[in-house]
Amino acid sequence: MKSKFLLKTVGITTAVAMAIGGIGVYNYSLDAATGTTLGVKSNSVSENTAYSVKSVKDNEDKPEHKNAESTVKYVADNTGSSTGKDTESTAKTASGKAEKEETVYIFTNAKGEKQNIIVSNHLKNTENAATLEDKTTLSNIENVKGNETFKQDGEKLDWQSNGQDIYYQGDTDKTPPVNVKVSYKLDGKDIEPDELLGKSGKVTIRYDYENNTKTIKKINGKDEEVYVPFTLATLVTLPNDKFSNIKVTNGKVTSEGNNSVAVGLTFPKLAESLGLDNKDEKVPEYFEINADVKDFSLNMTLTAALPDMLSDLLDTDESMENKLQDNINKLIDGVDELKNGSAKLKDGSAKLKDKSSDLADGVKSLDSGAKKLSDNITKLSKGASTLKTGISSLKAGTDKLSAGAGKLETGIGSLKDGADKLSAGGDKLASSLNTVSAEYSKINAGIITLVDKVSSLSGGASKQGAELNAKINGYKEKMAALVKAYGSEEKIASNPADWAAYNQMKGAVGAMESVATTLSAQTSPDSDTAKSLAALKEGSAKIDTALKTLAASSKTFSGGLNQLSAGASALSSGSKELKSGISSLSTGAGKLYTGASALESGAIKLDAGAKELHKGTTKLNNATAKLIDGIASLDKGAGKLKDGTETLSSKLSDTDIASIFDHFDVVAKMGKDYNTFSGADNGEDNSVKFVIKVDGIEGK
Repeated sequence: MKSKFLLKTVGITTAVAMAIGGIGVYNYSLDAATGTTLGVKSNSVSENTAYSVKSVKDNEDKPEHKNAESTVKYVADNTGSSTGKDTESTAKTASGKAEKEETVYIFTNAKGEKQNIIVSNHLKNTENAATLEDKTTLSNIENVKGNETFKQDGEKLDWQSNGQDIYYQGDTDKTPPVNVKVSYKLDGKDIEPDELLGKSGKVTIRYDYENNTKTIKKINGKDEEVYVPFTLATLVTLPNDKFSNIKVTNGKVTSEGNNSVAVGLTFPKLAESLGLDNKDEKVPEYFEINADVKDFSLNMTLTAALPDMLSDLLDTDESMENKLQDNINKLIDGVDELKNGSAKLKDGSAKLKDKSSDLADGVKSLDSGAKKLSDNITKLSKGASTLKTGISSLKAGTDKLSAGAGKLETGIGSLKDGADKLSAGGDKLASSLNTVSAEYSKINAGIITLVDKVSSLSGGASKQGAELNAKINGYKEKMAALVKAYGSEEKIASNPADWAAYNQMKGAVGAMESVATTLSAQTSPDSDTAKSLAALKEGSAKIDTALKTLAASSKTFSGGLNQLSAGASALSSGSKELKSGISSLSTGAGKLYTGASALESGAIKLDAGAKELHKGTTKLNNATAKLIDGIASLDKGAGKLKDGTETLSSKLSDTDIASIFDHFDVVAKMGKDYNTFSGADNGEDNSVKFVIKVDGIEGK
C-alpha cells in the first residue's frame, strides 16, 4: 500500500509507524552513556575488543586511524556482554563448521568519506572441532587472540582450532552496503569541517545515509527494486559547555552529565522497498542536528547498521493477511458511509449557501428600516418637546389671564357699585363724570387687550393642533400606502422591517390623536364663552361711549347714569361668564400640558427603543456577514471532505493486500539472508553488523 495509513494499521509495521511519530523503534535504547546496546545482536564483540585494538595499534601511526583504538573499544564494549569459550573441550571432532559473527568497522573522515575498512570475525567452535573451515575475501588476515594457525587456499581457510574459538581480522577494499555522508552549515551557509573548528553561531550537522544493496526481485510477476532493510542508529556526543538549544530531526536528545547525547534512527530505502510513497519523508532517511555553538569542536561519531533488525517485524503469515483484509473491508464500508454522508453534507451546504444571499438582503433591509424608524422617532421626540414647551407657555398665559379676569370681575363690581351710587347721587356723580370717563377709557383699553389676548392664545393653540393633525395625517397616509401595497394589514407582517415600521407609526398616531383631541377641546372656546368675550368688549365700549357722552352733555347726564348702571350690570354679568370661561381654558391648558408631558416622555422612550432596535439590527447585519462567510467556508470544507472521502474510498478499494505482504516477505527475507560481508563457508548461523566511525573535528 502506498500510504502511511496501512503502516499505522498493520501491527507488523509498528517499528516504522513509531519512527514516523518520533517515538522510537524496536523497543531498544541508544543511550551510550548508560552502556546499553546500539541494537547490535551479537553478544561476543567484547571478545573482539582484543584483536580489534591489536589491529588498530598496528596501524596507529596512520592518520586515518587516529582515535580508532578508542572507537573500536567503545563499540565493542557497547555491543555485547557475553564471551566466547576460553577453555579447550576434552572431546574434539576432527573437522567442523563454525558459527560466524562478523563486525565490519568502516573508518571515514569528518565528511563521511571512506578511508579504510577492518573486519573482525569470531568463529564459534560449537562442536569442539580440532579444525574449523571458513571462507573469506579478506587480506592481511591475522589471529588476534591465540596462536592458532591457518592454511589458505584462495578464499578457503582451514584453522587449526584445537577445540577453541577463533578470533581474527583482516582488511578489505570492498564497497560497504551502507554509507553516511555528513554535511555542515554555520548560520545557514555550507561550511567545510576544518573551517568550522573554533567557530560560533547556529550550526547544522546533517547525516544522509545511502543504501547500496539494490536488487531486482520479481514480486507478483513484476520486477521491483528492493533493498536490504538496514536500520542505522547514529550517536553524537555534544558537550554542554559548547552546544545549547539542541534540536534534532528523526531522533532524540538526552542529557548525561556534562554532555547531551543525540541519537538518530533511519531506514534508508525501506519505504521504497515496501512500495510506499515517502515524498514527505515519514520513514526517515536522514538525521539532522541544529544547535547554538560556541568555539565549535566535535568528537568522533558512531553509526551502527543492522541488516536484519526489522526482518521479524516484516515477516508475516496468512492469518495476519486475512485478518488485515477483513479490517480493510470494514474500513472500506465505513469510508463509503462517510462518503455518502459527506455528499449529503455538500448538497446541504450548497443550498444553504444559495439561500444565504436572501438572508443577507433581508437583514440589510431590516437594518435600513430600523435606521429610518429611529430617525423619524427622533424627530417626533424633538417635536413633542417643542409642543410641551409651547403648551407650557400657553398654560402660563391662561393662568395670568385667569388672574386678570378675577381682578376684572372685582373692578367691574366696583364699577357697578359706583354706577349705582352715581345714579343715586346724580349731582355728585356729574361733578366727577369727566374723571370717571377718563378712567374708564383706560379700563376699556385693558378689556380690549385682554379679549384680544384670549383670542390670540386660542389661535396659537389651534395652530399647534393643526400642525399635530398634519403629522397624524402624514403617518396615516404612509400606513394606508403599506396596507395598499400588501393588500391587508395582516399581510404586512410577512416583512419584519415594514411590520415594525407600521406598528411604530400606528402607536405614534394613537398617541398624537389623543393629544390633538385634548388640545382641540381645551383651547377652542365654546360659543357661549366667545359671546361673553364679545359682549364684554361691546359692553365696555358702550360704557366708554356713554361716559364720554355724559361728560359731553350734562343734559342727558341722568339718563346716561341710568344707562351706565344698566351697562355696569351687564358688564358685571359678562365678566363673571368671562372668568368662568377663562377658568375652563386654564384647566384645559393644564390637562393639555399633562398630555404633552406624557407624549414627550413616551417619545423619549420610543426614541431610545428605536435606537436600541437599530443597534441590534446593525449587529445582526454584521453577524450575518460573518455567518455568510462561515457558510461559504463550510461549503468549501464540505467539498474537500467529499472529494477526500471519494479519493480514500477509491484508494482503499484498489488496495492489494496480497501484494503488500509479498513486499514485506521479500524484504524480510533479504534482511535475514544478508548475514556476511567478507564471505562465509556456512550459509546458516552467520551474522554481520556494521559500525561506521566518522572522524571528529578537533584541534591538533
